[in-house]
This record gives sequence, structure tokens and C-alpha cells, in this order.
Amino acid sequence: MHDIPIKKLQGRIYRLHVKGRRGFRFIYLVDRNQQVVLGVFVSLEVKAKFDYEKVPWEEYASEIYEDLVSGNTEKFTEFILSD
Repeated sequence: MHDIPIKKLQGRIYRLHVKGRRGFRFIYLVDRNQQVVLGVFVSLEVKAKFDYEKVPWEEYASEIYEDLVSGNTEKFTEFILSD
């Protein structure tokens, strides 16, 4: 995602279209240093009705990232996908 005002999240936040381009939004954080992908937000509304300005997803992402880099692992549930 472009234009992320929070410096530490720049280049780490992505979005995915669930159920196609008209579907729901899934925002996730990627930390390559720790080799993790963390879900940050899933919209309840489809694209036509969803407004990024009305959801504090950047605040959610910042809190999640801070917990990750400070080692607050008790706040996470780990899922490992295998082949």
C-alpha cells in the first residue's frame, strides 16, 4: 500500500482482495526479518462500501508491529503451514 504515514510500516503493509476485486479487503503486515505474515484487518463491507478512512487499521497495524518487534509473543497465535 502506498502513502502509509507511519514510517515503520512503510513497505510492510499490503492488501488483498478477498472474493475478487469487488470483494472484501484483507490488510496484512509482512516482516521479512522475522519471516512472518500477520493479518491486520478484514473488512465486513465489500469494496464499493468500504472506506479506509473510517477504519483505524493503521493504528491496529502499528500496535501489532510493536508487539512483534518488542517480543510480546504471548499476544500472537502461531500457525505454521507446511507442504
